[in-house]
Amino acid sequence: MSGAEVRKMMLIAADLKMVSGDYAFFTLDVLKTDLPGIGLAGSWKQGDADDAKAKDAYRSLFVITLEEKSTYPDYIKLEANAQRLATTFPQADQNAKAFFTGNYKLTYFAAAYYDCVMYAALAYRFAKAASKNTVLAQAMDSPPQYTSYVKDRLDNPATFLWGDTILNGIVRLSMFLSII
Repeated sequence: MSGAEVRKMMLIAADLKMVSGDYAFFTLDVLKTDLPGIGLAGSWKQGDADDAKAKDAYRSLFVITLEEKSTYPDYIKLEANAQRLATTFPQADQNAKAFFTGNYKLTYFAAAYYDCVMYAALAYRFAKAASKNTVLAQAMDSPPQYTSYVKDRLDNPATFLWGDTILNGIVRLSMFLSII
């Protein structure tokens, strides 16, 4: 949904008397560009007659977005190792370099991808542990190559995520193994 669509939805919710605290509304801004200004103070403000109603309605709106991590010690360590190892990529491996900005800083999208896969692996591990002797556990224990490949790597999600996995041939991202 665009920022304008979110505002329209919140105005409709206000008209239906759904913004008094009995309901909560959520929106996603995963790429920090999907909803320009939605998470900022005044994003409800359009200079029209509905501004006051929109401002009140936005009190029931929760915006979910990725957190900037560049000041976290673990992220700094991850990025430093990525910078060190990225300089060793062969000239022909331009695809791998696309995950970095100038000076080999991880792009927002590479970090977001990492978070998504890490949380998926952790959710799998949690679900597996919580579902012993259930149909879900049996499904997770099934022998297909993908399931066993994932299961073998869950003891160290970093191995699963940045070892010899996906990313269209950017297999060399095993650099992250030693960091996490």
